[in-house]
Amino acid sequence: DNLLPQAEAGESGAVANTLASAAGQETVKLIWRADLSMETLEFDKALSQINALIQEKKGFVESSSASGGSDAQGNYINKSAYLTARIPANQLDSFLSELNGFGSITSQNLSSENISLQYADTKARKEALQTEYDKLIDLMAKAENIDAVIALEARLSEVRLQLDSLSSQLRTYDNLVDYATVEMNIMEVNKLNTVSAVGIGERIQNGFSDTLFGIKTFFENSIVFLVVNLPIFILIAIPVLVVLFLLRKRRQKK
Repeated sequence: DNLLPQAEAGESGAVANTLASAAGQETVKLIWRADLSMETLEFDKALSQINALIQEKKGFVESSSASGGSDAQGNYINKSAYLTARIPANQLDSFLSELNGFGSITSQNLSSENISLQYADTKARKEALQTEYDKLIDLMAKAENIDAVIALEARLSEVRLQLDSLSSQLRTYDNLVDYATVEMNIMEVNKLNTVSAVGIGERIQNGFSDTLFGIKTFFENSIVFLVVNLPIFILIAIPVLVVLFLLRKRRQKK
C-alpha cells in the first residue's frame, strides 16, 4: 500500500532537478511570425512565383483564399489572395528578401516569441513523468497484493495520458520553432503606389504621372460603360426616335 506514495515523492524531486538542469542547458527557442501586404500589376504571375518560392525554400502553404476576376455581368474586379505559409526559420530572411521581386511590398511586420522557458518546463515535466512511469513499471513487477496493483495501474494510466499530452505540446512547439509563419495579403492594382517624394521635381513628376493615369482610367472606364450598356441605350433610343418621327410628321401636316 505504501508503494504509490513513494513513487510520487520521487517524481517531485525529479521535476525540480530536471528543471534546474534544463534552465542552464536548453537552447533559445524562438517562434518567428511575419505579416505583409503586397501590390502587383501581374497578379497571376506573382502568385505563381510566390508558390514556387515557397516550394524552393522547402516550405508549404497552410491555408489560402482568393477573390476577384470577372463577375457574371462581365465587370472586372481586381484580384486578391490571402496566404498563410510555413517557411523553415533558417530560410525566412531570404524568403522575405526575394518576395520584393514579385511586386511592391506596402507593409511588413516581423516579430518573434521566445518560448525557451515554456519549452524547458514542458520537456522537464515530460522527463520527470517518464522517470516515474519507468519506476511504476518496476513497482508493478514487485507488487504482492491486488490493492497495490490496482493503485499502480490507475497511476500508470494517469501518467501515460500526461506523457501523451506533453509529447504533443513539444511537437507543436518544435513545429512552430522550426517553421516560421508568414501571412501574405496579395492585391492586384492598376498602378503601383509611388514612394513619397521629397523634392519639388519628384512631386511634380509623380503628380503629373498620377493625373495622366487618372485620365487614362477615366476614358477606359467610360468606353467599357458605353459598350456594356449599349443594348440599354438602343432600347431607350428606339421609342425616342419614334416619338420624334411622329412629331415631325405632325408638324409637316400642319
